[in-house]
Amino acid sequence: MAKGSGASAKPKAEDKSGSTGLEGKIDEGLPNLEEIATKFANMEENHKMNQILPSVMDAFVNYKGVKYKDDRGVEHYQTKFSAAQAKGIAEAVFDKLAYHVHLRRYGDMTPEFFDTLKKLKDPDGNPLADAEVQRALGITKTDLIKIMIKNKDALTTDHFSSLVKEMMEHHMHYVTKNIFSPLGEEHKNYMIDFINKHVKEKGLKGKEYALGKNPTFDDVMPIYQRIAANFYKKDADYKPKPAEKKK
Repeated sequence: MAKGSGASAKPKAEDKSGSTGLEGKIDEGLPNLEEIATKFANMEENHKMNQILPSVMDAFVNYKGVKYKDDRGVEHYQTKFSAAQAKGIAEAVFDKLAYHVHLRRYGDMTPEFFDTLKKLKDPDGNPLADAEVQRALGITKTDLIKIMIKNKDALTTDHFSSLVKEMMEHHMHYVTKNIFSPLGEEHKNYMIDFINKHVKEKGLKGKEYALGKNPTFDDVMPIYQRIAANFYKKDADYKPKPAEKKK
């Protein structure tokens, strides 16, 4: 039949390439799901979360008056303090926390640079460094001082461990929220493509990877996070291929 006669075109051949539609989408301004997954999976290591408690304990045990020696020269640690001492300990601990929070934000940071940061204040005269600690760890210097003074008769390692655990949980939530901030409802189908790609490639089965019918963004996000946590850690067997940019 001659061209232009209105005859219907041949059916489009089935795509057996395994394409998920993800190719090239980074170039279209969409979030890089591989990069976000990698940040989430390696969040604890990248933010050196296991260093916060030892750092806090270091600030405590090295505060003047905490360590002392008995008559035999054996070193001990004081656990009962005056209000003034408790306040000083709180300030030393908060200063150490501030250093770690800003180190994670700015990367390599010299003591001189940190001292400069501590001098910066908002229009009301409040230190900007203190505000950053509050956002990241959920505690203010005033709150920490009150806690230390309240517990001045029994400041032990268990007390600091419990306190830091609460701050760590807040920090993990804070970091997680920032990592996933580029993703929204408008990216749901893009994320579904990502999930289906991994389910197919790895033969993932079970309810924990099942999207079901008409999944919402809130259904999709936990599965995306699960895949990220299980397959995007630095020591994971699976190594995601870098996205190829359009030529």
